[in-house]
Amino acid sequence: LPSTHRRRRDAMTTDTRAPASSFPSPAGLQSAAASLRAQPPDEILAWALRTFPGRTAVTVSFGGPGVALAYMASRIEPTTPIVFLDTGFLFPETYALRDELVRRYDLNLVEYKPLTDPGPLYETDTDGCCAIRKVEPMQRALGHFDAWVSGVRRDQSPTRASTEVVEHHLVNGRPLAKVYPL
Repeated sequence: LPSTHRRRRDAMTTDTRAPASSFPSPAGLQSAAASLRAQPPDEILAWALRTFPGRTAVTVSFGGPGVALAYMASRIEPTTPIVFLDTGFLFPETYALRDELVRRYDLNLVEYKPLTDPGPLYETDTDGCCAIRKVEPMQRALGHFDAWVSGVRRDQSPTRASTEVVEHHLVNGRPLAKVYPL
């Protein structure tokens, strides 16, 4: 990580995070958020890629917001990992769109899949199914990064309206900057 060419690739195992001492403080991230609020999405994304070089991932499920961010990231820094969770239950059209966008925009797509296949667990335990197919793979993916760029939009709902441009989170006891350019 980062790769020198773009292609679909399976989840990496190399940890490339910088020492924790280089991670901005929560107050530092709040200050950055205040200065970035009025900036356009590509400037916010460029800030994240500069602040966390080689340690920023954009997550995508191939909906509109994620695709827009993946495209922007591929133009700002072509080696940016574009993280995709393959739950094993996606429509064929999703896979076709994934393949087309990886080819068209030369995305550095990194796929994460569940470690086990619990079968149709969704029929009896939806929370358990999501834990295996979504939560665990995302936690595994985020373990490689210090910044996570998400396609959450502040105009999607009243509860998201107060989402800050940059937020400090703890994931498994370590800091993570969550960046919401949209």
